[in-house]
Amino acid sequence: MGASQARLSDDEIVAFALEAGLKVYSGFKATERRLVYVFADKFSKSPTLYTILPTGEIEGPVDGKKLHPAKEKGLVAFPYPQSLEREKALPHLDKNVVWKTECGDDFTLLHTWTINYNDEFRSAFTESEENPAPKHFSEEAVESMYRGMTNLFGEKAREIKIKYCTKHTQNIARTFVGTYAQYQKFLSNPGVPAALDIEEVTEDEIQVKTVDKKGNTGSKSFPYGKDSEAQQVLYKRNGFTSFMCTKSLEQFQVDCKLHGEIWA
Repeated sequence: MGASQARLSDDEIVAFALEAGLKVYSGFKATERRLVYVFADKFSKSPTLYTILPTGEIEGPVDGKKLHPAKEKGLVAFPYPQSLEREKALPHLDKNVVWKTECGDDFTLLHTWTINYNDEFRSAFTESEENPAPKHFSEEAVESMYRGMTNLFGEKAREIKIKYCTKHTQNIARTFVGTYAQYQKFLSNPGVPAALDIEEVTEDEIQVKTVDKKGNTGSKSFPYGKDSEAQQVLYKRNGFTSFMCTKSLEQFQVDCKLHGEIWA
């Protein structure tokens, strides 16, 4: 496809998706619940964070990300427990966010990543330092986050209270659901990746263009289940920084409800 060729229309993208066997939705309603730990400039050390996904893969830099002391810097995690099977966990036992459970042969995973705890975040989320909804904010997940924070920053990390944060959003953007094989077929169509601001597609990940509200652009990579038959979601994440991303359907449905399925 030549660089000068017109960008695909929305109808053309939907047609390619349906032809590949994907389901297409007009959007989704999200109730995002997150546990947030604001480390800011409270510690002098700069530990290395690895963001490990439930697949056992590393998201972001394979060498991790230094958590330098800085105002309004925080870490965020999902409000429910996560774990890894033994074979996926063993390569990550040195990374502070994976450890063996007290019983059984599973390993606890703290799937956490960095955020800017700034005015925009605080205006978007309602927050509390007390658990507002134990049904949705698991105490086991809270304890896992505290353990991960002590692994990273030391025992004094427990002196900082975790914040319970909730946000409700309505997302109107084409959202796709299907298997790895279906995505490979869909994204092999000339013009489709560019129309979705996907910069590169490999056998096991996609690299996407990111744009923040100041107009700054960047790139971010997401693994998307090369060896899995599980259903995955490709959707537009909107926030201070917007970009296409992937998530397992099971994980997506914890926060989000799809609506407006589009038929051929």
